[in-house]
Amino acid sequence: MEKVVVSSEILNIHNMILQIVELEPKVHQLKENCKILTSCLDSAQFRLRYANLRVSLKDES
Repeated sequence: MEKVVVSSEILNIHNMILQIVELEPKVHQLKENCKILTSCLDSAQFRLRYANLRVSLKDES
């Protein structure tokens, strides 16, 4: 009976490892997507600050 339990635990661990290996490329892709989104957000924030500055300067004149 003990051999069956140990074998079952080993199989469970093996399946978990396979799931991790399967998820790793997806995690890598998510990290890359986050970098792209962060870059887009930085660019949008810069454009917004520039637009606000232009509006402020326009209001002053």
